Amino acid sequence: MASITRNRFMRLAVASAALAALALPAGAGAQGAIQGKKGPSGTAFYYPPAKLIKGTPGSVIWQREEPTDPEQVLTRDNALRAVDVLKGVIKFGTARRTPLADDRPAAGKTGTQDDNTNAWFVGFTPQLTTAVWVGDPKGYTPMVRIPEFLKADGYVRIQGAMYPARIWKQYMDAAHEGLPIVDWDVPAPAQPTEARPDIS
Repeated sequence: MASITRNRFMRLAVASAALAALALPAGAGAQGAIQGKKGPSGTAFYYPPAKLIKGTPGSVIWQREEPTDPEQVLTRDNALRAVDVLKGVIKFGTARRTPLADDRPAAGKTGTQDDNTNAWFVGFTPQLTTAVWVGDPKGYTPMVRIPEFLKADGYVRIQGAMYPARIWKQYMDAAHEGLPIVDWDVPAPAQPTEARPDIS
């Protein structure tokens, strides 16, 4: 995997919920990967994307501070239900080939833009959230029949479940070394709702 990261189409964007939400580049002005953060007791809040200006390697010139009065947008039960659904992406969905080591609970979502111009995997555990983006930062360049990708892995069209999910797994396995394996609480059963009448 190390050799493919030198390809001009590969860019790794890593964001940690511990550092607050980051607005990540997605090539030619697409939206950032994460604009939320887990609050107390698993409650979800909306945060505007953090803006970060870097100087020399390792130095930060300016960074927006987190708001002191976040707006709660999901109840704890609804957040846990959403997590439960996203766990399925890794258990038996598009990212089923990249579960974390030691059967560590994780959830996430793959993403592929039209014409395979951008590919994402955003995944998380109770301890860490990481987003990986693969694409061309200079424009919407289709990642189709890239010689290096064909030769290395036989990939004709790059999608979120391919390099982004593989990079995410490699990073997350290393980042979780020595951390306890924890899972989210089981969500409360959903309440039945009245079905909308069929009007067809």
